[in-house]
Amino acid sequence: MYSYKERIKAVELYIKLGRKASVAVRMLGYPSKKYLRQWVLIYDETGDLPKNVNRKPMFTSAQKQIMIDHYLNNGQCFTGLPPLFLANSRLIWYLMLNLPVLSVS
Repeated sequence: MYSYKERIKAVELYIKLGRKASVAVRMLGYPSKKYLRQWVLIYDETGDLPKNVNRKPMFTSAQKQIMIDHYLNNGQCFTGLPPLFLANSRLIWYLMLNLPVLSVS
């Protein structure tokens, strides 16, 4: 995530350089050309950029709880998951990085 100041700085430099995204990105070292163009579209339409960018949570609480229950009830293993979760490998990695390792007695 980029701060409001960083985004405005990038948009203003882009405009100053004659709307050359690659040059602005190279000079700043951020963002990608794709993000810069998105910010410019918003800036051109509204004359400013949003101060806060609110993102939806990546995973719902229900999704997290289903995965945690499966992990704990299947020997701390994610195999045998429903196809819905197998398709969402980001959820598995998120939980693997955030679940504690339990010792088996």
